[in-house]
Formats: sequence, C-alpha cells, structure tokens
Amino acid sequence: MTETRIISNKCRRTLAKSAVETIAESVKRILSQKEKVVVAIPGGRSVAEIFEEFKTTTLLPWEKIHFFMVDERLVDKDSPDSNYRNAYELFLSKLLKEKKIPAENIHPFHLDKSAEDKGIKQYNEEFKKFQPFDIVILGSGEDGHIAAVFPGHHSIKQEGNEFFMMHDSPKPPKERITSTKTMIENADTAIVLFLGEGKKQAFLNFKNPELSTIQCPAKTITKAKHPYILTDII
Repeated sequence: MTETRIISNKCRRTLAKSAVETIAESVKRILSQKEKVVVAIPGGRSVAEIFEEFKTTTLLPWEKIHFFMVDERLVDKDSPDSNYRNAYELFLSKLLKEKKIPAENIHPFHLDKSAEDKGIKQYNEEFKKFQPFDIVILGSGEDGHIAAVFPGHHSIKQEGNEFFMMHDSPKPPKERITSTKTMIENADTAIVLFLGEGKKQAFLNFKNPELSTIQCPAKTITKAKHPYILTDII
C-alpha cells in the first residue's frame, strides 16, 4: 500500500493548480502504458476550483481523456441537481465549444424513467468498454463519505466493478447511482478533497488509524496505486 500524499494550502486556487499538475503527471504516466485515460469526476462544491482550472490548463491532452461520473443523482442530465450538469457548466462546455475534447469522450449518465433500472445497465455497459477508472477525483462530505458511498451504510459494503443504484441515500436526494469502493480502489490515482472547516472532522477521521473504511469511506483511496489528499485544513 502506497503512503497517501497530503497536499495542503490555505489557498484553494493554489490547491486546484496542484491538483491539475498531479493529474497531468498521472495522465502522462498512464499514457505511456495505454492509449486512453479514464477520469471519474464528482459533483459537489469542493471540486469547482479544479474544474475552473481545467478550462484553461494546457497540461492535459483532452483528446485522450474520457470522463465518467463517479456518482450521479437519478435526475435528467440537464437538471439543476445533476452532477454532470455541474461539470458541463464549469468546464466541459468550454472544452467542447473550443473543440479541445471530442463529444464521444464525455460519458454522462442518461436517466431512463421507463426502465426499472433507470438506465444503470446501459451506463455499466458503456463503462465496460473503457474500464477501469484510471484517475478518480472525489470530494469528502462532512461524514467522510465519497461519491455516494456512506459510512455505516450498505453502500460502503458493495463490491464489484459496476455502478449500482440506491433508493436510500443518507444524504438527499435518496435516489442515486454510484461507483463501488472496488472501482475506486482499482484506480491508478485517487484524489480526495477535504475543503472547509466543515470537513475538519472528516479529515481527522481519515488520519485516525483506529477507524476503518466502513467508518470513514474516504480511506478507500489508500488502496489505489497513487493516493492523494488535498486540503485547506492546516
């Protein structure tokens, strides 16, 4: 198990630049072994600065990067509650407009209200064409949850290499799809963001060796080949 590297700075913009540099280094290393890189991205406010950096960085070969959602709410992709819409508005739309990334490199979850599984089977079939995640970007919640994998909840016990659906998310909305802890553990590079004083206890829990992954899902990243923490909690 590789030791988790902790990058800390009070300035979130500086942290975002460090994140993009770290991602660029990983992309370069991964592309020396394969032709494409799969990056899983989250929703939430914590990742906003990184997405802003994505809009202007010259460090990343976008044509070789494929984006999947690490988790998603069961809503239409143009809904204000959609994690994909957040990413689209913050950086994907600009990359598409400037033709820096092909549209087929972006893989949003498509809600199918007529299907019993809401479209998750189709998303898993799409993911299988590109799996595994090479790079996973995650924001930690106040309780230490990542993606839609929550402490003490059945979601943290789910294994396997497929997205799964839940109707009982401890954090609303209740209906979500999410990657499993296995998908995160299998990543080459996994990054968790602990940003803001509200995440201080979650960060302390991450550093507490007496707490398990079930108690602190953010610890899942420690099994990735290259785990990182970015935080403004100093």
